[in-house]
Parts: sequence; C-alpha cells; structure tokens
Amino acid sequence: MRLAFPLAAALVLVVIAPGRPARAEGDVTGLPGAFTAIRAGIICQDGPARREAAPGTRLGYIDLVEGDITVGLATDRIPAIPGLSFGVVAMVAEGAGASGVRIINTHPPMGAEGSTRDVWLTDFTGGEQTASFFSFDFPEEQVPGDWTLTAMDGDRVLYSARFTVVDPAEMPLFANPCREPPAVS
Repeated sequence: MRLAFPLAAALVLVVIAPGRPARAEGDVTGLPGAFTAIRAGIICQDGPARREAAPGTRLGYIDLVEGDITVGLATDRIPAIPGLSFGVVAMVAEGAGASGVRIINTHPPMGAEGSTRDVWLTDFTGGEQTASFFSFDFPEEQVPGDWTLTAMDGDRVLYSARFTVVDPAEMPLFANPCREPPAVS
C-alpha cells in the first residue's frame, strides 16, 4: 500500500466556484472554500518514496512520495491491477490549511485479518497541493468493491471520494495513463 501526502508542486485541476462544493470526475466532493481545485482518479507519481510509521493502517506504515503526483485519468472506476494507484489530488486554498488531517480509506475486507479501514494523519498547507492515494502493491489488496478516501479535520469532512474497484477483466481496453503513451488522432 502506498499513500501520499502534501507536496509543494503546483497542478492545474478543476477550478471550484466559491461557496459551492468542489466537484470533479471521480465522484469527489470538497468542502466549499477548502480547495481551489480537486480531482480524483488514476494517480501517476514520479519520484522517490520514504516510509513513515502509520499505526492506523493495515501494514502499519505509509510511503510518502516526494515528486510529481497527478491524476492521469479522472474516473471513479478502477481496475484492480498490480501497481496501479488511485486517489485524490487537490490544491488547498490559501488560508484553508489544517494540521492533523485524518485520511480515512475504507474498502472491502482484505488480508487475513479482514481489514476494512486505514487511517493516517497529514497536514494540508494553504496554497499547496495535497495528494492522498492507494496503490495495489500486494495481491490481497486488489479487492473489488466500493472504496472511499475521506479527509477529516476534526468533525469536518474536507473531501470525500468514492471509487468502485473492479476485476480487470471488466475493463479489457483499459490502458494505464501513467505508463501508456497518449493516443494521437
């Protein structure tokens, strides 16, 4: 499992109208005023990762990616392919930062213990990009069903994204946007 946290890279995403919930492809909703842009879907990352303890996760750690993170394909339908990542990338609004943000990843039961939830803490810095995502690093993680990624500041939901993970056979024409060259017409 690979999960990422705030980065200082700029990213152009879906612009959010003031006072309205942030909406984008990938069935993601953001708290009005918390983000200037938000997007959910297949995550592309380019950079090294460092491991950090995260006792609220199934594995007891997360990997923090230090490099470019983008949404290669905005979608809420995710094929359970080894190495594929999916999640949320958002630009935190100036003055809307928060520390100790809980990221809650809910998913169908996985592993021998039947884990259904992972929780870790991060900080959202105003004016900077934040990214939280999940990667299928182990076969037992490739579980079809409903998944959510939710960012909580105390009792406030900052964003919530819903995904449906499916057997790759249900998406036979899927081409990973992070590994495949873009189609040219």
